[in-house]
Amino acid sequence: MKLNRTMRKFVTILTLIFVLDGCSTIVVSGNAELAPKTAKCSKTTEKRVFYALWGLVPITDNTLDNDIPQGKKIRVETKYTFIDYLINLILSNITIVSKSAEIYTCE
Repeated sequence: MKLNRTMRKFVTILTLIFVLDGCSTIVVSGNAELAPKTAKCSKTTEKRVFYALWGLVPITDNTLDNDIPQGKKIRVETKYTFIDYLINLILSNITIVSKSAEIYTCE
């Protein structure tokens, strides 16, 4: 009986990790140069992308071409914000998830 409870907890935790993490991809391209992590940067833009099938199929535009300033040094961070976690918690049952990308312009 104890093994069943432990196994259920393990499967539940793994399922939550896979559902909340997903397989989403954000495409970064453009005419900008990537800055090192040590560069001093300021946040310019944030973009949220939605996916179906837990991150396999983008529903919204998943490229950052229009959001990246041309000819500047940039840093891009993709992450799950608190809002993304709330969206994923509510909509992951119908296989829709979100992920955010933050674009920083560097000196």
